[in-house]
Amino acid sequence: PVHEAFLRLAAEDLLDLLPRRGAVVVPIPPREATDLLEMRLALEGSAVRRLCRSEATARAAAAELVRLIDQQRGAATDLARFAELDDAFHRHIVDSAGNCIAQRFYGSLGDRQRRMMADAVQADQTLVERLIAEHAELAQAIDARDAAAFDARLVAHLESTYEVVLR
Repeated sequence: PVHEAFLRLAAEDLLDLLPRRGAVVVPIPPREATDLLEMRLALEGSAVRRLCRSEATARAAAAELVRLIDQQRGAATDLARFAELDDAFHRHIVDSAGNCIAQRFYGSLGDRQRRMMADAVQADQTLVERLIAEHAELAQAIDARDAAAFDARLVAHLESTYEVVLR
């Protein structure tokens, strides 16, 4: 099972297999990180536009996001748990919209996304409180059914977290 897992990770360019020497985790190149974040913008923005069509759906999604934010506050000192909850927060946005193709594609970004988040919070542990506040703003935009505000806040959220320029 370990060998198959290593082969899968190597196929996804997350691991380099070195004959007779083992394996090395491959850093995510800056260009690939930007590509991944652009896909997140497209998928999460599209999901929110779909959510905003229905007040009940938007409110339900926002309520669940608030519950996840509360869990994030409780995990602020456990960086691995926080990274999991960050993934759950953003994944819930896409899942709530009900687009099964977007859900599958978003799921395929998961490993890289979690790795980037873990690296970001490891590098700057003060980032966690800011991320929680930004998540609250994203949830408020969904609750208000304001897709434009969500898009603007998501761009700022991703750019400041990963120190990239997306637009």
